[in-house]
Amino acid sequence: MKKILLFILAFCSQAYASQFLSIISDVDDTIKMTALKASKNHTLRYGPGSAPFYGLSDLYTYFLCHGVPQKNVCVSARGNDETLRGMIYVTAAPPLVHRLALRFLKKNSFPSRKNLVHKPKLSLSTYEYKKKVISDIVSYYPNKPYILIGDNGEYDSKAYRDIKERFPKQIQGIFIHYVYPTNGTHHKIEDGQLPYLTVVDLAIHFLNQSFISVQDFEVLLANSLKDLNRNNTHVVRDWMSCRDFFKKNYFPEISQRYKALDSEISVFKDKLLAHHRCQ
Repeated sequence: MKKILLFILAFCSQAYASQFLSIISDVDDTIKMTALKASKNHTLRYGPGSAPFYGLSDLYTYFLCHGVPQKNVCVSARGNDETLRGMIYVTAAPPLVHRLALRFLKKNSFPSRKNLVHKPKLSLSTYEYKKKVISDIVSYYPNKPYILIGDNGEYDSKAYRDIKERFPKQIQGIFIHYVYPTNGTHHKIEDGQLPYLTVVDLAIHFLNQSFISVQDFEVLLANSLKDLNRNNTHVVRDWMSCRDFFKKNYFPEISQRYKALDSEISVFKDKLLAHHRCQ
């Protein structure tokens, strides 16, 4: 009886924490195509254009509105006052670029776009800045859980590792956008961090941890499959490390309780592998 009670309490505690979960997300190379560590041609091509990575604004919105009454209204408005979850964007870009980042979030319909924290001083390194500002946010709300989303460019993985070590109970997960090939310690994914390549991989991780609903996942998967049929797909870009991602077997498995989705996910995975950008 005692074991059953403890299980119920643990389940209720997890459900309660999930209700108040917040995302802290990087911007460049995480949600915005910047190609900071790619070739100069790619950086010049993608940097000024401020194109978003496919589907992430929808995934973030589904996360924010998960479990909200009148969910369709919340999704249409890209978040509303009824949601208990939060969304914070952190960029290490200099102050002058702050307005451009805000414009990017608004133009591409990212939820809670006013919650953008930018680097006030150029004296701090990107690593030290991210470590400090995110630690300040997490410590200000000591009972609130967070998930961290970044990329494997240079600093996110290391900074997020240090933050997790300081706040092990509050950091519920770390997801790293695998945009550059790893080479030793260069562009390394730290232990315990979950890499993703496309919005579908990240959505699988989210679904496995009940951050989004099955219905929301199916919409993202169907839209991504449609886009993959285009020669100039937005799901994966030509400078991203698609082949390296699959060589390392980073594509996630769907949880046993969602195995009914396995065949649709396999179709997406096969189409992605067959696309010329993954050859």
